[in-house]
Amino acid sequence: MGFILLDASTALHGMTNSNPYPEKLIGKPLHELLNGYHQIELEIIGDLVNCAQSALVSAGFERRDQNYVRKNLHLSILVEFVGLMRILHLKLQNVGETDTYHTRTATINHFGLIREIHIEAPRHLDNALEGLCNRLRTMVTQAYTALEQAFISSNADLEMKVFRRLYDCVEAQLKNNNKYHLFGRCWFFISEIEEGFYFFNESVLRRVIEHYKLHQDEAISPLELTVWILSAPLPFQKSLAIEAWRQKKFLSLEWVKTRYIDEANKIFQAEIKLFDSKTYTSTTLCERRGYYLVLAMPTELKDRIVPEIMVVKGALEKQFEDGLKEWSPYIRMIRKLSGLAKESTSAPFVGQAVGYAIKTLLAQP
Repeated sequence: MGFILLDASTALHGMTNSNPYPEKLIGKPLHELLNGYHQIELEIIGDLVNCAQSALVSAGFERRDQNYVRKNLHLSILVEFVGLMRILHLKLQNVGETDTYHTRTATINHFGLIREIHIEAPRHLDNALEGLCNRLRTMVTQAYTALEQAFISSNADLEMKVFRRLYDCVEAQLKNNNKYHLFGRCWFFISEIEEGFYFFNESVLRRVIEHYKLHQDEAISPLELTVWILSAPLPFQKSLAIEAWRQKKFLSLEWVKTRYIDEANKIFQAEIKLFDSKTYTSTTLCERRGYYLVLAMPTELKDRIVPEIMVVKGALEKQFEDGLKEWSPYIRMIRKLSGLAKESTSAPFVGQAVGYAIKTLLAQP
């Protein structure tokens, strides 16, 4: 028995259609998104806590200091963020009374930091949990969808003048030979002799993000991995690609034998999650004015992708040379973003900041 804490048709009436996140996030430059990433996640968590508080009030609870009271039931809201597991835990605790608690889980697995939300409440409120769980899941999904689109759009503004047609060549060739499903599973890397960076156009970036979302890491969000694969430098002198350039062929290597695992840990983690294979294959297609055009892919796709690449190799070299005139301003921006990314997307750090913010939020009248 027991009363219903939350009924989606009444307690949350007027809140289900509100989505402020596109207006807040879409249109922000990439450096602003990275520089303010901590604050974005904190605001999302704040919105979730506010939603739970509003739901209690709408269901007839009166706020008294830190508690919510209805008849003889006194509830407090406890919130914890487990940064290393990307879990937000929200508990409606029955104050001063021993009770049995049931938990509902809202699985998110989207672009941002929160991977799951665990909502815990006394057992006689069990029927109420589903509505609250669904509402919080919807809010996070809305927020991360807007954040993902903002990220893609702002990156597109950077890349549109550089090497966009490199991927156009590959896409057309794969389409012509009924291999379009392989598009987005080989990637270009542009390097000087010391270090370089991966490069994606908008279409490939969407596929990269989708891959990270479908293959969630317990501790690292898809946003973090995407930032790393775009902006973390890879030491070219220790790469497989430079040896492939010397030998003028495609080479393959097990990831565990990569020489820059410790030196360039962020790009290594982002690569190994993206390639999703035990070995990888790489080659350097050409060199122009001290810049190298590298292609990499999972080794198991080599026999299907490499023949198509060789057909359009001349076109790729031309597009690379044409795009180099725009590369310098692009790489200056990427290096600036790389500096921001070093401290902007660490889940454990965000977890500590979230913990402080939650205490402050719950203390507000």
